Amino acid sequence: MVYNFKMKFTKKFNVFWNTINFEEYIRLLFKGNSDNFLKTLKSKFKENNIYLTSSGRGAIQVSLKVLKIKRNDQVLIPAFLSSCVIDSITSVGTPSLDFSEKTKAILLYHHWGFMQDMYSIKNYIGNRNIPIIEDCANTFWGKLGSFEVGNCGDLSTFSLSKIFKITYCGLVKVNQEKLNSNVKDILSKKVSLREYIEHIKGELTYLGYCSKSPKDRNKFIENLKISKWYSYLLSSPTFKDVKGELPQDLFDLEKTFNDMNAKFLLLLNAFKNKEFILENDDINQMAPICYPFLSEDINLLNRIVKWLRKYNIYVDIYNFDINRNIFNPNYKKCVPLPLYKGIDIKVYKDFIFEFSNKN
Repeated sequence: MVYNFKMKFTKKFNVFWNTINFEEYIRLLFKGNSDNFLKTLKSKFKENNIYLTSSGRGAIQVSLKVLKIKRNDQVLIPAFLSSCVIDSITSVGTPSLDFSEKTKAILLYHHWGFMQDMYSIKNYIGNRNIPIIEDCANTFWGKLGSFEVGNCGDLSTFSLSKIFKITYCGLVKVNQEKLNSNVKDILSKKVSLREYIEHIKGELTYLGYCSKSPKDRNKFIENLKISKWYSYLLSSPTFKDVKGELPQDLFDLEKTFNDMNAKFLLLLNAFKNKEFILENDDINQMAPICYPFLSEDINLLNRIVKWLRKYNIYVDIYNFDINRNIFNPNYKKCVPLPLYKGIDIKVYKDFIFEFSNKN
C-alpha cells in the first residue's frame, strides 16, 4: 500500500515538475494589470457587461448555466468542433448536430475567426425564441454588414489567450441585460485556498507550455494533457488572475489587430480562391486567427503542411465551411495558416512566393 502511494506521488510530482516553469512565472508575475486589461476590453466593446473567466471553455460553461441548460437539454453545435469545447458542453448539457424542437440553445462558432452568415442564420431561425451563445474563441475583431463580433448572441464567449500572449483567460460578454445578474452570481463564487493553489499550478504548467519553442511543444503537450492542474485551470470558470503581455489600452489592442489583419489581407490578395469570403464581409475589419488555404489537391495541401514545418508551424489538413452557416454548411478541405501574433509576416511572403501560382 505504501509502495503504491509512493509510486503515485512520485508520478504526479514528476508530471508537475516536468511541466512547470518558475522562471517564466516570476518574470510575468508583476507584468501587466488585470484591472486595466478589463477596463481596456470594456472600452473596446463600449459597455460594462463583460466578465473575465479562467478560460474560454469556462466562459461557455457559465453561459450554458446562465441559460438554465440542464443535462438532457440539447445544444446545437457545428459538425467540426474541438473536443475540448464538446467536453465543456457535456459538463452542463447535451451537444447535438440536429436542430429540432428539442434544441434549447445554439452554440454559434465563428470558425477560425470568420463570422457566421448572420443574415442567413437569423432568417432561418425566424421568430423562434432560442438563445444563442456566440463562440468567438478564434477572433476578437470582425464585421459582417451590421453585425460585429461579440454582438450577435445573447451571450458571447472569448478565449483571449488565443489572441494575446497571456496565460489562459476567457471572457463572457452579456448582450441581454436580464442575464447579467445570473453571470455575476456564478462568477462571484468564493474560491477556496486549495482551489487557488490548484489554479496557480495550472498557470505554472501552462506557462511551461508557452515558453517552449513550437517545435518542442509536441513532446511537452503529452505531459501537459495529463496534468490535473492544467485541466483545473481550463474547467474552473472563476477568474483569479492573468499574466503575460496584457494590452493596457486601445492602442495595444490596435497593434495586435493590425498585425493579424495585415497577414490576412496579404494572403487574401495573393490567392484567387476566396470562396469563404461572404458578400457582407468588411475585410478591413477582420482579424481571423487562421487563413483557410482551400484546395482539392491533397498532394498540394500535404506539401504545404510539410513546408510550414520548416518554420516550426505545425498544422494539418482540416475542413472549413465556406458557407459559414451552421444550418447550411459546405465543408471543403484546407490547411489553416495561423495568423496570430508571433508569426512573422515574412513567413507568408515566402509562402506566397512558393505557392501563389500552384492553387
